[in-house]
Parts: sequence; C-alpha cells; structure tokens
Amino acid sequence: MPKYVLRRLVAMVPVLLGVVVAVFVMIKLAPGDPAAALLGVQATPAELVRVRHAMGLDRTWPEQFAIWLLGVLHGDLGASYISKKPVSELILARLPVTVELAVIGTVLAALVGISAGVLSAAKRYTRLDYTVTTLALFGVSMPTFWFGILLILLFSLYLGWLPASGFVPLARDPARHFQTVLMPSLALGVFLAGSLARFSRNSMVETLSLGYVQTARAKGLANSTVLWVHALRNSLIPTVTVLGSQFGALLGGAVIVEQVFAYPGVGTLLLTAISQRDYPVVEGVTLVVATLVVLTNLVVDLAYTWLDPRIHYAT
Repeated sequence: MPKYVLRRLVAMVPVLLGVVVAVFVMIKLAPGDPAAALLGVQATPAELVRVRHAMGLDRTWPEQFAIWLLGVLHGDLGASYISKKPVSELILARLPVTVELAVIGTVLAALVGISAGVLSAAKRYTRLDYTVTTLALFGVSMPTFWFGILLILLFSLYLGWLPASGFVPLARDPARHFQTVLMPSLALGVFLAGSLARFSRNSMVETLSLGYVQTARAKGLANSTVLWVHALRNSLIPTVTVLGSQFGALLGGAVIVEQVFAYPGVGTLLLTAISQRDYPVVEGVTLVVATLVVLTNLVVDLAYTWLDPRIHYAT
C-alpha cells in the first residue's frame, strides 16, 4: 500500500503540470493587460511599459512560466499584481471557507442522496421509488445558481429565517456561522445528492439480487439489517466513485455559489483575479484546487480497500 500511494503521488506531478500549463496558456490568450487593469485608462504608454517590466510581462511566455514554476518548487506562488500580497497568503485566508462549504455540501448530499437511493431500491416500482427518482432527476438538472436564488427567496426574503448573503466566522458566532453556511451548502450539494441517489439506487438494486443477500434473508434476518448492514457496504463502491469524482465539480460549483451568496472563499478570489487579470492569483488558485481534486481521487481509491477487503493494490 505505501508503494502504491507513493506511485500515485509521483503520478500527480505531470497531471498538475499539465493543468497549470493549460491555465497559463489560456490566461495569456485571454484579452486584457494586467498593467492597464492596475493603472487604469489614464495610464501613459511609459507607465505601462514600466509596470509591465516590473511584473515581468515583457519576458517571453516560456520565461514567465519557468520563473513561476521555479518559485512554486521553492514554495513561493508569487505575489498578487493588485494587492502585492503573497498569493499563498491570499489562498490560505480563503481556502478553509471554500473547503468547509464543499465538505458540508458533500456530507449533506451523501446523507440525503445515499439514504434516498437505498430506500428507493428497497421499494422498487412504488410511489416512493418514483418520487425519489423524479426528485433526483430534478436535482441533477437544476442549475446551482438558480437553486441558490430560490433558497434566498424562500428562506431569506419570504420566511426571514436565514441571512441572504455574507459570512460570519465560526469563532465569532457559531450560531450565526451555521446560518450563513447552510444555504450555500444546500445549493452546492443538491446536484451531488441527485447523482448519488440515482447511482446508489441502481447499485443497491443489483446488490439486493445477489446470492448472499438472499441467504441473509433466508436466515430470518430483519429487512433493515439486510438492507443497511449486509447490502449497503457492498453497493457503495460505485457510489463512492461518483462521490469522489464529483468533489472536483463541487469545488468548481463553489465559484458560482460563492458569488450568489457573497461568500468570501477561493471561488470569489478566483473570479476577482480573472476580472483584474491578476495572473499569479489565478495560477495559484488553479494549482491548489487541482491538487485537492487529485488527492481526493487518491483517497477514494484507498477507500475501496475498506469497502471491499478483497481489493488489494499491488506493491
């Protein structure tokens, strides 16, 4: 197992390198000039030349990328063109907010989606099954930003239960913090909940038809024991695969959700950096998010060995 993990970590390097190269090329091809965005429309040509030289933008693309990559290898993601602060400092200040949002959204989606899928499989072709299937399709098809706006209209404007936007740190006011994080988490997790419900239902239907489940029922075990103890664990492998693969989509969805709810996370930082042509921040955020996604996929692969002890990774 340790050798397998080490190989996977080494294999991360070309993946992350490919991601940052693609992002670097795309932001360079995008219209706009960071120097002009920083100085404004009143800047003179001489001032633009001076600022572009200070930013290193007068170098060739390979030189700019090599300088940035060398800094990354030394633990330096560069400095923001706009705020002049280190990019790592900006990301570390925002990353816990986004990770908390994604984790809570994932937990809520897993609890709702997997439970609904299991119950739907246990009550196949009943009204409950059709209801769960319809709601799952609704969740998968619904745009995240639209559902977030509906939540604001219902719980903030109509009922007045939750704040429409903003963020309160946990250390300052735990109750208020929960209120500010609840709606963004629900908006972020609705798509994943729908996907998990569909996959867990299909996987559970297949598992319930296997011989060992029929044997457990023949022994007189309670239906709930057969369902939640014997069948659920073996049906979770496809569901966990979906859960891991969709975590990256959740981080991507956080960019939109954070804008809807004025949430001060990495998504807001990324969109602001893109609009301001703040290239070091865009590259740094992309690298960090890509690393989180790749590590999540590794954790999912390792979880297979716990779900099914028959699975072993070659050393």
